[in-house]
Amino acid sequence: MRRALGPTVPAAIVAFAGALVGPGVALAQPLAACTGEPRGAGGVGASRPIALEVHVDDATGVSEDALREHVSKEVGARGLSVCEAKDGAPPGIAVIQLGVARVEAGGVVATIAVRDASRTNDLERHMVLSRVPADVRPLAIATAADELLRASWADITGEPAPPSVAPRETPAATAPRATPPSSTSSLLDVGLALDGSRFSARRALGADLSTIAWMTSHVGAELRVHFDVGADEATALGSARADSFGGTAGLVVAASPEDARVGLAFDANVAADRLTFTASPGAGATGHDGALLAVLAGGGAHVWIRAERLRFLFGAALLVPLVPARANDATKIVTGLDGAGVLVRVGVAFSLLGGR
Repeated sequence: MRRALGPTVPAAIVAFAGALVGPGVALAQPLAACTGEPRGAGGVGASRPIALEVHVDDATGVSEDALREHVSKEVGARGLSVCEAKDGAPPGIAVIQLGVARVEAGGVVATIAVRDASRTNDLERHMVLSRVPADVRPLAIATAADELLRASWADITGEPAPPSVAPRETPAATAPRATPPSSTSSLLDVGLALDGSRFSARRALGADLSTIAWMTSHVGAELRVHFDVGADEATALGSARADSFGGTAGLVVAASPEDARVGLAFDANVAADRLTFTASPGAGATGHDGALLAVLAGGGAHVWIRAERLRFLFGAALLVPLVPARANDATKIVTGLDGAGVLVRVGVAFSLLGGR
């Protein structure tokens, strides 16, 4: 019989683990192999200790030695002992199986299972560790394994779980580690960028101020306010310039988690721009200044490089006017937003709020 528990590590476990783990933790001696000899402090667990199986993939940020040490301490706090499960060794009163792997999406997931000696009664939990600091992960897994063992103890032995006989003490020096698990994850980014755009009849340089509200680590809603100054476009009758000011609303989808050091994101948006036209007629010609509203749809991509809470952005987008705005002379379009255009952007964003 197998029962599965929630997909993520409880916040209390992460906070408690962060409070306990600090630099300079010494590793315990390797666990002895299971032999079937009494090793516990009394009760059912004294006749046979808890067998431990550990399988950790590379590049998960988890040390097998640290994991064994923390499990031994957590279970030992209840007066029980832990031995290393080996092929052919007598089983313990229960078996704790721990697996840590990196999944295809790039995250780190721990699988914790507690089984009785006959392996017919299973209790299993999966923990997502991607946002748990690497040095906290072994203790977070061990704490969850101890809780799982306690929850299944009555099913395995028919007795209440042994109480803790060695309550943990939180060292004052490491208490500040009980902080949100990621210092770079963001709820809100504020950015400033410089950009240049090119349409068939208009060239411009400008800047924009943007905010991205991250709803998940991969999806955010973006608002942008921008302005630019158009270049003078010449004709036989003089020249004209179109400057713009407007706003953009859109959706950002990140291929990498937004707190990744290097990442790629795609965006789609709709913009409304007010174009102000300034005419400079030549000799014998007349001109008229004015303003028009343009509506554009856009889509693009950008890459970023993160340094703590700063993200340096480099991107490009394709813009298509849904409602064009243009200035004409007697023969052609002089300037304005007409036909597809291209925009390139370089900027920086700052994460104002951390943790999700």
